[in-house]
Amino acid sequence: MIKQTAIVITLVLGALLHLQAQVFAFIQNTNGLNNGTPVTGYKYEVANRVFTALLKARGDFRLQAPALVMNTRERYVAWMDPDNIQIGLEEKAYNICMSFGKDSLNALAALLSHELTHYYEKHDWSRHFVRENEDLETAHELERLEEGLKQEAQADYLGGFLALSVGYHTYGIMPTLLKKVYQSYGLPDRLPGYPSLQDRLTMVEGAMSRLEELSVMYELGNLLTVMGNYLLPQYFAKLPEPGDLQQRRRQYPAGGIELFWAHRNALRAAH
Repeated sequence: MIKQTAIVITLVLGALLHLQAQVFAFIQNTNGLNNGTPVTGYKYEVANRVFTALLKARGDFRLQAPALVMNTRERYVAWMDPDNIQIGLEEKAYNICMSFGKDSLNALAALLSHELTHYYEKHDWSRHFVRENEDLETAHELERLEEGLKQEAQADYLGGFLALSVGYHTYGIMPTLLKKVYQSYGLPDRLPGYPSLQDRLTMVEGAMSRLEELSVMYELGNLLTVMGNYLLPQYFAKLPEPGDLQQRRRQYPAGGIELFWAHRNALRAAH
């Protein structure tokens, strides 16, 4: 009897660990509220509108489209669950996004597009991080950490570009969002199995720089299309370097048309 009970317990624990491993979480708050209730009503409707717009813009039919779920837990912030084909968002995370005021929907889009990118790019955090092992100084763990950072960077800039294609401007949102998440959830700078907050911020800044390059090209392409000015591919090689793009954004803070004319003049001079 004792042996049978032990086998049952082992199987149950194994199943629970398997389920936990399949959840690709934005963070793991081990001290957070784990038992929550589903969130419906206005908050879910707002989040789902943003989520649905991002799904349509992705237009990826290789995988079944995930469903959005919301609850009142304070465990993951947001997560991707490939087994149940879900993207999850906690009410607390939603409230943090709303604290951005006029950029509240941009913040929400940044978080949801981040998780959607993990889903469609088939990332699996659990394969690269061993949460039970807090010793991140070993070479083996550092190798896993590097791969995880690459996935997070990809989720930030590809997710940001996805949001941009819908009309949400997420550039510069994620660094502030990360800080607010750690502060609101009462998290230490270092979480077992995750990069330190400073490392995540450094990685996000790099991803935002890449996103800026993509967004400038996207804006320029759209404006050229509207004007019927279809440039030959080789002309794009003559665009300013990324550093010059950042300088031009400071010179033309309004973006849009002003940025386009700056690029057009640069192209004409180069040609």
